[in-house]
Amino acid sequence: MIVSVKTHAQDFFPQQTDYGIRIGTDVELPGKNMESYKSTLGYSIGFMRLLDHITLGAHFSYREFRPKTLMTTTQIDAGNEATLTYSNYTAFLFYLSGVYNVPITERLTGYGGINIGMGYNTSYTHYTDDNNNIYLGGACKQAYLAPKLGVGFAVHNNVEIDAYTGYNLFIQSGNLNNNPPSGYTGVAATSYSAIVTGMGLVFKF
Repeated sequence: MIVSVKTHAQDFFPQQTDYGIRIGTDVELPGKNMESYKSTLGYSIGFMRLLDHITLGAHFSYREFRPKTLMTTTQIDAGNEATLTYSNYTAFLFYLSGVYNVPITERLTGYGGINIGMGYNTSYTHYTDDNNNIYLGGACKQAYLAPKLGVGFAVHNNVEIDAYTGYNLFIQSGNLNNNPPSGYTGVAATSYSAIVTGMGLVFKF
C-alpha cells in the first residue's frame, strides 16, 4: 500500500507583517555649509512598526565626510600666511521616522514621510598664522530633520527592497558641554544640509 502526503514549502518568515527590521545604506551629497566636504556613504539600522498605510520606525545611522582638501593656505600680508587644516566630519544620528504608504501594484508601494531626531558630530578646523594657533570645533549636538520620498518592492512575502531620496537638514545647537577642551574655541550654532539617496532591505515579521 502506498500512502501519498501533500507537503508545502515553508517561508523563511511566517507571513506576518506587524514589525520590521531595516538595514540600509545611502549616498549623501553635502550642501549648505558643507561644500568643503566630499560625498560619502551612510549606514543605518532600524526597527519599524508596520500599520495599514503608515510605517513608524526608530533608527540609528552613521556617516563620515572627508574634506576635499586637507589643508588650505591664505596670504594675510607680506611674510604672514594663514593655514587651515580640516578634519573628517563624523555624525551619529538617532531618529524616529514616519511615512504614509500608497500601493501602486501588488508588489510596488510608494511612500512619503519624514525623519526627526538628534545627531552628534565631531569635527574641527585647525587655524594657524604667525600670531594664532586655534582649534575650531569639537564634539557637538544637532537637531535633525529629513523629508523623504521612496518606493518599496516586495521580493518575498516578508522581504522588501526600498529606494528613496531625501533632504537632510542638520541644525547645530552648539557644544556638548559649555567648556570645550583646552585649546578649542567651541562651535557656533550652524545649519548644514545634504541631499541623500539610498536603498534598504526590510525583513518583516
